[in-house]
Amino acid sequence: MIPELVRRDVKRVRREAEIVLEVRENFIRETKNPDPGLQVIAVVGSGEAFGRQFDEALLSEIGQRKSRPYHEAYARSKTPAASHIGGRRNWLSLSEEQYRAVAPVVFNRLQCIADERFAAWKCGPGNPFYVRTHRAYYSRKQRRIFASENHKPQPRGTRFSVSVSDEFFLRDVYYAERELNVGLGRHMRGLARYLDLLLHHYGKSRKGFRNPKCVGAAKDRIETSSLSRTPYLLAEMMEHHLPHGRKNGLWREIADLIEWDGKKTRQMELAESALDRPEVRLGSIQLRVIREYETYTVFEVFPGTV
Repeated sequence: MIPELVRRDVKRVRREAEIVLEVRENFIRETKNPDPGLQVIAVVGSGEAFGRQFDEALLSEIGQRKSRPYHEAYARSKTPAASHIGGRRNWLSLSEEQYRAVAPVVFNRLQCIADERFAAWKCGPGNPFYVRTHRAYYSRKQRRIFASENHKPQPRGTRFSVSVSDEFFLRDVYYAERELNVGLGRHMRGLARYLDLLLHHYGKSRKGFRNPKCVGAAKDRIETSSLSRTPYLLAEMMEHHLPHGRKNGLWREIADLIEWDGKKTRQMELAESALDRPEVRLGSIQLRVIREYETYTVFEVFPGTV
């Protein structure tokens, strides 16, 4: 029964997946489906599970846009009888050797897809999408906080999703977000310095107590930050960008503001456990995790031209 289900999943992705990557000992074969029912990148190869060796099995799936890895789907381009595509089983996974071989191909393909879609958008090259952005800053002379709003070009990316069972991929996604995303790193440094300056230099009243106005301003800035959508990035901000790190006298106070207990988050541990030589696999890809679900994580890959 198990071998039959494994073969059925392979047959299904070969027929329906948009891209199939076949991993073999000495080569990787890429096949594109001209009429895909599943917007996924499927990885097929040999594997072992349930004490058995399989010459061909589904090892990984990366979802594109609204498609989710291993989930059932309905193909609009198919006939009504063939429109329903059942879910696949994530029983097998890539070995470390297989992942090292296929990961550069996968991340390069994700970047190519993001670039191609960006070039076709109305708000593409030469016509960026602008969003209203909040900015808070200090006047040292006036010892006041000023707030302003302006419109800044906002890079838009293409969304993909990876199963939480594909841990090698997941580790690299969190590593790339933390270490390679230039805009995110700049934002985290700016927010960390802002909070440090706000509470350390301007946060105390004449009686020596913390100025409630500054505490309120710090809370508002944290809540309006894009980092609040993925709270673990606030912990990353403190861990890697707060001036003087854990030796900062305000470390515990800021940790309380972001509701962090100081322990490493699951995302930190995943990023730190990424395989060595990540630059070989990731290149200079710019990505950002958008949302985390119980069975999969959604992330956005930005075009290389941004």
